[in-house]
Amino acid sequence: MTFAVRSLIACTILVSVTGPVFAQGASDALMRLLRSGKLPDERLPSVVEMVGRRGDASDLAYLFEQVTKEDGWKGAAATAALEGLIDAATNRKLTPEGDLSRLSELFESDQTAIRERAIRLAGLWRIPELLDPLESLVLARDASHASRSAALESLASYGAAGRSTIESVASADEPLAITAPAIAALAGLDVNAAAKYAAVALAKAKPQDDPGPVLGAFLDRQGGPAALATALAGVKLPPDVAKAALRSMYSVGRSDAALSSALGQAAGIAMEDKPFTPEEIQQLAAAVQTEGDPARGELVFRRADLSCQKCHSVSGAGGNIGPDLSAIGPSNPIDYLVTSILEPDAAVKEHYATQIVITSDGLVVTGIVADENDNRIVLRTAEGNDRSIPKADIEAREKGSSLMPKGLIKFMTRQELLDLVRFLSELGKPRTPYALRSRPTVQRWRVLAQLPESFTKGIPSEAVFRKDAPPIDDSVWQPVYSRVDGTLPLSELTGGGKQPVYLLAEVDVRKGGAVGLRFDSLEGLDLWVNGDHIDSLSRNFTTEFTEGRQSFAIRVDPAKRSTATLRAEVFVPRISTAEAEVVGGV
Repeated sequence: MTFAVRSLIACTILVSVTGPVFAQGASDALMRLLRSGKLPDERLPSVVEMVGRRGDASDLAYLFEQVTKEDGWKGAAATAALEGLIDAATNRKLTPEGDLSRLSELFESDQTAIRERAIRLAGLWRIPELLDPLESLVLARDASHASRSAALESLASYGAAGRSTIESVASADEPLAITAPAIAALAGLDVNAAAKYAAVALAKAKPQDDPGPVLGAFLDRQGGPAALATALAGVKLPPDVAKAALRSMYSVGRSDAALSSALGQAAGIAMEDKPFTPEEIQQLAAAVQTEGDPARGELVFRRADLSCQKCHSVSGAGGNIGPDLSAIGPSNPIDYLVTSILEPDAAVKEHYATQIVITSDGLVVTGIVADENDNRIVLRTAEGNDRSIPKADIEAREKGSSLMPKGLIKFMTRQELLDLVRFLSELGKPRTPYALRSRPTVQRWRVLAQLPESFTKGIPSEAVFRKDAPPIDDSVWQPVYSRVDGTLPLSELTGGGKQPVYLLAEVDVRKGGAVGLRFDSLEGLDLWVNGDHIDSLSRNFTTEFTEGRQSFAIRVDPAKRSTATLRAEVFVPRISTAEAEVVGGV
């Protein structure tokens, strides 16, 4: 690497450390570096992202040119460029110079990350030339659900110009999964009209439908919960749908009185909450010790409808919205744990207290402060999303309560509550199945939510499965978590069936060298490392890695396994100088 390139790379470090003081000079240096073509591939995405955050309209035009021209940036560099353009539009209200209509070409990208960021950017730029492509995408039946949802959200930013298309989808006689994004988009234009469509859609919904996206659209709007409650008074909701809607609302820390009452009445659930007395808390705490079962409690903790793992991590896996629970048992009395579940607002630690921000266009965002500077605030919501809000758009800001769900005990039996608290009380205790993890097992996996058509159609033999690597694209994988002991229950992924599943584990390698993956059993397993199939797999498989994030994709055939679980441990051989860490989180 030449001295000039090393010096310019040093500028990237200077910008990240010093901030805007040297922004113009450093930005000029970064642009010279980008234009030189001498930047190492592994450095390109980070430099591109910094230019997006600090560059002027001319600099942004260069990023746009590189991501849209035929021989321009691909993969991580293109994604970073689009993220930079999104950041500039969101937080600095800055768009590139020149003709921006070519953005619509990226709507057809075969890379999900690029396609969906481009669609989102169209809504931020709001240039007339992108209106028709967005409407076409919204109405395209063969487009992915994620793309259509993103297009609906962007179309809403065009106001009245896009409303008729949005309403045509919101009012369609389609499943809730199709109409929900349109109802959410319409809520930003006319919350009362959207509430009427939402009430009709929920009345027709099936018990297996997820009402969360519909509820979220109104919880995020000033006056939204009241508007939806009023509209629900004119329809008859199926009780199971009403219960699911209540769980969805409680799981994001909301319990708006009018909406809770309307849903509770439809669900047949009494919504009046009588505070627990100190004596009742002590009685429950005593019952936890005598009647609670931690193994059953872990199953309660893992239930999707309770959202525990969405907010809390255990052994490095799970959400980072609430406190890590890996060692909560030894340091907290049982009565404190009971109180924390029954009355989440009773003792909120300062770091986890929420902020409620209302924007000038009526958007309501509730979350804990993840980051803040002079220009914007970033709130981490109960869904685990980081929402960046420019301070210039903030109409009001106030302190909120806990994001810990309130009212979820309405969906638990007394025994389930006792079991859950007993499980929490055991977490981190030495010499128990719930002790702090001593071996680096894979605790956060990701499961391929939907197999590509090439994996399910026209397959002549199982050899095709062994040859074709699954896609490594964040948007097509969903998180799943091992139990505290490191085992992943396969039945939770297959619903008790025997169909094969694809799993993804990741490792951050800080220093290159040999890194291994140790399986409990090789039965029914196929392994790909960074997309390359491993033909000769051993229980203590090792391979050489360079620095960076590495992926292990695994195909598991439960029908060929003698156990109903999978356990994998990452290790560094004694002779290796590598430094590696299993990737956790959500």
